[in-house]
Amino acid sequence: MADEQRGVFDPKKSREQEYRETTQGRAVRPRDASTLIIVRRDGAAPRVLMGQRHADHKFMPNKFVFPG
Repeated sequence: MADEQRGVFDPKKSREQEYRETTQGRAVRPRDASTLIIVRRDGAAPRVLMGQRHADHKFMPNKFVFPG
């Protein structure tokens, strides 16, 4: 099955093209979202808590993201 048939994120598509395909031109209310950035500053350099998305995720697989 082709990636586009499974709904896999395609970085080659423009945001506008993705929007048109997923909304069929209808107005869509943005979903509320939040991000939590946790910084640990007790060492020589600050460290930031991040998670890695699972390889099977359709959107941004294997990418590091902030929790939230």
